[in-house]
Amino acid sequence: MNSELYNNILAHINTDTVGVIWFSESTLSEPTEVNEIFDYIVDGQLREFVEFTKENNIETEKENNFFISHNFDSPFILFNTCISHEFSKKDFNDFKMILSKLGNHSQKNLAVIYPKSFKLPEVVKKSDLTIREFSY
Repeated sequence: MNSELYNNILAHINTDTVGVIWFSESTLSEPTEVNEIFDYIVDGQLREFVEFTKENNIETEKENNFFISHNFDSPFILFNTCISHEFSKKDFNDFKMILSKLGNHSQKNLAVIYPKSFKLPEVVKKSDLTIREFSY
Protein backbone atom coordinates (compact mmCIF):
# COMPACT_ATOMS: atom_id res chain seq x y z
CA MET A 1 0.00 0.00 0.00
CA ASN A 2 1.36 3.43 -0.98
CA SER A 3 1.85 5.17 2.34
CA GLU A 4 1.79 8.66 0.79
CA LEU A 5 -1.62 8.07 -0.81
CA TYR A 6 -2.86 6.42 2.38
CA ASN A 7 -1.69 9.38 4.50
CA ASN A 8 -3.21 11.91 2.08
CA ILE A 9 -6.60 10.22 2.15
CA LEU A 10 -6.56 9.84 5.93
CA ALA A 11 -5.57 13.51 6.32
CA HIS A 12 -9.01 14.40 4.89
CA ILE A 13 -10.87 12.17 7.35
CA ASN A 14 -10.67 13.34 10.96
CA THR A 15 -12.78 13.42 14.12
CA ASP A 16 -15.35 15.83 12.68
CA THR A 17 -15.80 13.94 9.40
CA VAL A 18 -19.18 12.24 9.28
CA GLY A 19 -18.90 10.89 5.75
CA VAL A 20 -16.92 10.39 2.58
CA ILE A 21 -18.03 10.45 -1.01
CA TRP A 22 -15.54 8.38 -2.94
CA PHE A 23 -15.65 8.54 -6.73
CA SER A 24 -13.63 5.48 -7.78
CA GLU A 25 -12.02 4.75 -11.12
CA SER A 26 -13.11 1.13 -11.03
CA THR A 27 -15.75 -1.01 -9.43
CA LEU A 28 -15.20 -2.43 -5.96
CA SER A 29 -14.63 -5.92 -7.35
CA GLU A 30 -11.45 -4.74 -9.09
CA PRO A 31 -8.61 -4.69 -6.56
CA THR A 32 -6.88 -1.31 -6.42
CA GLU A 33 -4.74 0.48 -3.91
CA VAL A 34 -7.47 3.02 -3.18
CA ASN A 35 -9.98 0.19 -2.63
CA GLU A 36 -7.58 -1.31 -0.06
CA ILE A 37 -7.30 2.02 1.76
CA PHE A 38 -11.07 2.45 1.99
CA ASP A 39 -11.47 -1.20 3.00
CA TYR A 40 -9.16 -0.46 5.92
CA ILE A 41 -11.14 2.69 6.83
CA VAL A 42 -14.42 0.74 7.04
CA ASP A 43 -12.95 -2.23 8.88
CA GLY A 44 -12.92 -4.72 5.99
CA GLN A 45 -16.52 -4.14 4.91
CA LEU A 46 -15.58 -3.57 1.25
CA ARG A 47 -13.81 -6.91 0.95
CA GLU A 48 -16.66 -8.69 2.77
CA PHE A 49 -19.21 -7.01 0.49
CA VAL A 50 -17.34 -8.00 -2.68
CA GLU A 51 -16.95 -11.60 -1.47
CA PHE A 52 -20.65 -11.80 -0.54
CA THR A 53 -21.79 -10.47 -3.93
CA LYS A 54 -19.52 -12.90 -5.80
CA GLU A 55 -20.61 -15.91 -3.72
CA ASN A 56 -24.28 -15.07 -4.25
CA ASN A 57 -24.06 -13.92 -7.89
CA ILE A 58 -25.37 -10.47 -7.03
CA GLU A 59 -24.79 -7.81 -9.68
CA THR A 60 -23.71 -4.51 -8.10
CA GLU A 61 -21.37 -3.11 -10.73
CA LYS A 62 -23.81 -0.37 -11.75
CA GLU A 63 -24.95 0.49 -8.24
CA ASN A 64 -23.88 3.09 -5.71
CA ASN A 65 -22.59 1.57 -2.51
CA PHE A 66 -23.09 2.79 1.07
CA PHE A 67 -21.03 1.51 3.99
CA ILE A 68 -21.79 2.49 7.58
CA SER A 69 -18.87 2.31 9.98
CA HIS A 70 -17.38 4.35 12.82
CA ASN A 71 -14.93 7.21 12.84
CA PHE A 72 -13.49 8.07 16.25
CA ASP A 73 -16.47 6.38 17.96
CA SER A 74 -19.06 8.27 15.90
CA PRO A 75 -21.20 6.88 13.07
CA PHE A 76 -19.61 7.35 9.67
CA ILE A 77 -20.79 6.69 6.12
CA LEU A 78 -18.76 5.88 3.03
CA PHE A 79 -20.59 6.44 -0.24
CA ASN A 80 -18.90 4.91 -3.28
CA THR A 81 -19.76 5.41 -6.90
CA CYS A 82 -17.70 4.57 -9.97
CA ILE A 83 -16.86 7.55 -12.19
CA SER A 84 -18.23 5.67 -15.20
CA HIS A 85 -21.72 6.00 -13.67
CA GLU A 86 -23.72 9.19 -13.82
CA PHE A 87 -23.91 10.88 -10.42
CA SER A 88 -27.29 12.55 -10.05
CA LYS A 89 -28.77 15.10 -7.69
CA LYS A 90 -30.96 12.25 -6.36
CA ASP A 91 -27.83 10.23 -5.54
CA PHE A 92 -26.47 13.16 -3.57
CA ASN A 93 -29.79 13.82 -1.82
CA ASP A 94 -30.01 10.14 -0.81
CA PHE A 95 -26.54 10.40 0.67
CA LYS A 96 -27.38 13.62 2.52
CA MET A 97 -30.55 12.06 3.94
CA ILE A 98 -28.56 9.15 5.39
CA LEU A 99 -25.88 11.57 6.57
CA SER A 100 -28.44 13.66 8.44
CA LYS A 101 -29.50 10.59 10.45
CA LEU A 102 -25.99 9.75 11.63
CA GLY A 103 -24.80 10.78 15.05
CA ASN A 104 -25.02 14.14 16.67
CA HIS A 105 -22.09 15.82 14.98
CA SER A 106 -22.29 19.56 15.50
CA GLN A 107 -20.91 20.04 12.00
CA LYS A 108 -21.49 17.68 9.11
CA ASN A 109 -18.03 17.73 7.53
CA LEU A 110 -17.64 15.67 4.41
CA ALA A 111 -14.56 14.38 2.61
CA VAL A 112 -14.79 13.98 -1.15
CA ILE A 113 -12.11 11.78 -2.70
CA TYR A 114 -11.78 11.38 -6.48
CA PRO A 115 -9.29 10.75 -9.31
CA LYS A 116 -7.54 13.81 -10.76
CA SER A 117 -9.11 13.06 -14.15
CA PHE A 118 -12.63 13.37 -12.71
CA LYS A 119 -14.65 16.58 -12.74
CA LEU A 120 -16.48 16.93 -9.44
CA PRO A 121 -20.27 17.28 -10.02
CA GLU A 122 -21.73 20.75 -9.42
CA VAL A 123 -24.30 19.36 -6.98
CA VAL A 124 -21.42 18.38 -4.68
CA LYS A 125 -19.44 21.60 -5.21
CA LYS A 126 -22.46 23.76 -4.37
CA SER A 127 -23.44 21.76 -1.29
CA ASP A 128 -24.06 23.52 2.01
CA LEU A 129 -21.89 20.90 3.72
CA THR A 130 -18.30 21.66 4.70
CA ILE A 131 -16.29 19.69 2.15
CA ARG A 132 -12.65 18.63 2.17
CA GLU A 133 -11.62 17.60 -1.34
CA PHE A 134 -8.74 15.36 -2.28
CA SER A 135 -7.91 14.21 -5.80
CA TYR A 136 -5.40 11.46 -6.40
